[in-house]
Amino acid sequence: MKKLNAITVKQLSKYLKSVIKEDFILNNIFIVGEIVNLRVTMFSYFSLKEDDDTISCVKFDNDFDFSDGDKVLIKGYLNLYTKDSRYQIIVKDVQEYGVGESSIILKKLKEKLLKKGYFDNDNKKNIPNIPYKIGLITGLNSAAYYDFFKVLSDNNYNCQVYYYNSLVQGKSAEIDIVNGLDILDEYKLDLIVLTRGGGSKEDLSIFNSELIADKIFELNTPIITAIGHDIDLSISDLVSDKFLSTPTKAAEYIVRQNVKYKENLYKINRFINQNIQNIIANFEKSLKLINSKIELNNPKNIILEREYYFNNKKK
Repeated sequence: MKKLNAITVKQLSKYLKSVIKEDFILNNIFIVGEIVNLRVTMFSYFSLKEDDDTISCVKFDNDFDFSDGDKVLIKGYLNLYTKDSRYQIIVKDVQEYGVGESSIILKKLKEKLLKKGYFDNDNKKNIPNIPYKIGLITGLNSAAYYDFFKVLSDNNYNCQVYYYNSLVQGKSAEIDIVNGLDILDEYKLDLIVLTRGGGSKEDLSIFNSELIADKIFELNTPIITAIGHDIDLSISDLVSDKFLSTPTKAAEYIVRQNVKYKENLYKINRFINQNIQNIIANFEKSLKLINSKIELNNPKNIILEREYYFNNKKK
């Protein structure tokens, strides 16, 4: 066999790193994009996005006044991490560069749905106090799935759960979720819960779908959304009849409402029983008073008194 001029993995990584380091353009990058997946700890980590393309960025401080959806111009240089063949922009400076496309689209959609009355409290259905037949839409064997059932189980909540296994992120999730809502709505359940665990803003973006919003608004069944975040409510949250931040909190809300409703029933029952006892006691007092008056005016007493008078006269 002819000997090949092969190189090792390390040699290739070293070569690519040297090419990047010696390239003037790659060492002085000015790049425009939309911030997604922002995470600020000791440093600021985010990605720049254009359409479906993204590139990872890091700024080595936590002084970061931007948020997901902002369109920015960054200055920095490209760095290659040879350990996992990942390239990343090391950011030196960030400047505002207008509003991101996805932010504009989301704002327009919110305005459209607001005019249609999708967010009005008057159009929201009441969540039942003791839902027995509950529909659940989330990923099978996901943390959301187990967290929801764990709370119900730990509190011995008596119910039937009609489960629909759905994708909860990605382009295919939109149709999957809508199909799940359609199917569960036909079962005439007491409640539907649409939930997933936490994730980046990009992961949760499917819940800003107009198609899902339309379906939630059309439902005959009350619905709770629990999309796994505490801020930046999705359009699905705004349209739903009740939104909570996590699957655990959604299940806890159901259990808590059940407990509160039963406690109110017990209070009403005690109140009714006390009132009945008071009414009976008042009637007993009135009855004793009437009996006293009857005894005092008893004709038998009058006859005895007359008989005594008659006998005295006779003597």
